[in-house]
Amino acid sequence: MNNTQPYVNKTADTLDLGLASAERASNRLAQDAEDAVHSAQRKASSALGSLSDSVDGLRHAVPSALHRAADEASALSHRAMDGARHARDMASDKAQRMGRQTRGYVREEPVKSVLLAVAAGALLVGLISLLSRSRE
Repeated sequence: MNNTQPYVNKTADTLDLGLASAERASNRLAQDAEDAVHSAQRKASSALGSLSDSVDGLRHAVPSALHRAADEASALSHRAMDGARHARDMASDKAQRMGRQTRGYVREEPVKSVLLAVAAGALLVGLISLLSRSRE
């Protein structure tokens, strides 16, 4: 039996964990972008509803100004929703691109990837240890 096989298996497992972590981060970023779009849509809808209520009160007094204000509010609402969708799409694209780049790097440089993962883990353990000592 090959003596390096357990190390290769452990490296493959570590790489799989790293890929899974990158995919979770990518999915979280996409979900956050989606949540931001929904929040912007709710706020725009609420603002439009409030504006609509105000406009109804003025409708009899200033019909032409009211019509222009409603058109501007609608255009503003559409621009806000378009901007939020654009931001969501950009964030999602970036998250997917980062995931692909991470997977590509891990495939091209598996040893470096494992060493970086070990170094990052050691750094986190050191920081946690340092922080826990400073609280005592």
